[in-house]
Amino acid sequence: MATMQLFVDKKRIEAAKIISLLRTAVKGENAICLGFEIEFLAMALVASANCPIDRDDVLSCIPRMKQDPDILKSFEETVKAHQERTKEWLGRNQRRWKFILPWMVHLGPDADLKSLSYEVLGQKISVESFENVGELVDPAHLKLVMLNAGMTSLPQTVLCVEGNGTSAGSAWHDEVNDAFETFRGALALSMHRGHLSEQLVGPSKPRSQVPELHWAFAFSDQTQDALRFNTEHTFQKDSAVTFSEKLQLELSSTLDALKSKAQSASSTLLLSDVIKLYVQALDSKTNDGCFLGFWQLAETLTLASRYSGDGKVVADRLAWLANRWRLASLGLKDCLLVFYRKRNRIVHHGLRGSITDHDVNLLKIVCEIAISWLTLNLERYSSTNQLEQLFQLKSTSVSDLEEQKEGLENIRASIEQIHEFNNAPFQVHFSNMMTISFKHAYETHPVDSSLAINPKSEIRDETRPIKFD
Repeated sequence: MATMQLFVDKKRIEAAKIISLLRTAVKGENAICLGFEIEFLAMALVASANCPIDRDDVLSCIPRMKQDPDILKSFEETVKAHQERTKEWLGRNQRRWKFILPWMVHLGPDADLKSLSYEVLGQKISVESFENVGELVDPAHLKLVMLNAGMTSLPQTVLCVEGNGTSAGSAWHDEVNDAFETFRGALALSMHRGHLSEQLVGPSKPRSQVPELHWAFAFSDQTQDALRFNTEHTFQKDSAVTFSEKLQLELSSTLDALKSKAQSASSTLLLSDVIKLYVQALDSKTNDGCFLGFWQLAETLTLASRYSGDGKVVADRLAWLANRWRLASLGLKDCLLVFYRKRNRIVHHGLRGSITDHDVNLLKIVCEIAISWLTLNLERYSSTNQLEQLFQLKSTSVSDLEEQKEGLENIRASIEQIHEFNNAPFQVHFSNMMTISFKHAYETHPVDSSLAINPKSEIRDETRPIKFD
């Protein structure tokens, strides 16, 4: 079995020391290194690793290591065997889980329950009447499970979604959570887009009218489970979402670009992330928290992480995206730079309380414009790399772009020639190079025929000057 290399060369000596300390600690041979120290050493080893490994892998593998003078080699072999066993076990124990999500949702008089089904990142999420979940689970049994879990009242409607996993928790986190949070974010965007709001005086309340999820009830064959979520606040009945025909159309339009499972580094994944950040910002109870949430959204959408979150990059690109409402020419970039300084005072100095409703509402509206632009241009810029190229070239004139286009075509032709050359057999390269070189030399400098070598003559190890005409 080939040994995996978890640590790069410059980290291997330090990693071996950590592993040695952990082995001593888990055996109880060092009373000083217990509890917190073990957790710290495990996380330090995870941070040093060059391959995916987590804290549970480390603490599972340390006691199983073989006695070997090369402690690092022994650990890496143990980790590889552990991960292979885990992968095999996960493949054998995958199950289909059906989730019932009690959510504060009301149906308007013009809402069509049959059409309240949405495809989100490859997952089907549907709104169902509580009494009509019989195809998934017995309603009477579901009522009993909910009451036993501590729910004091039963919902009129529920959300239904399914996912695969070895447990309800793994199915939720691996397959369902991103789709649900994207659905919730799209619903918030559909409800709050273009609306101004104020932080009410008195007990702090979030701006969002979209309820958070407190419970998820999961069923698989004869197994049932209940997941409880720790949320920032508790919604009252008056915060329930009322599905009207208008909201249905708006939500369908928002989710239309997010039906398929998003690929890594795709603009679809970027859109899903910013939509989730949108509702997280609105969930905050304070102006400061809401403002920071929207700024994080702006950083993500403008790909500012590639520039260490540079606020000038965020302001420049966000103002450019907002020019569809002619805001860019009205000092928007300068305004966003002021917001960046306010953001820094909160994050780096802890100076809270200076963010106003006007700050939050302006940043919210500008982010909504940028999200709309990204949604409309997903097919044109399907990857974040293409989006980055757009941002870099956004101020380039049409004539310069045409010139760059011609230059890129020439570069592409040269690269294709090099690839063709590299993919050909070596003998072809050598033969072609020698033929071209000798032909060029002969045509440029004809050789005196009297200097031609007689094949039958003895070849001597000496150098004679060659004269050219």
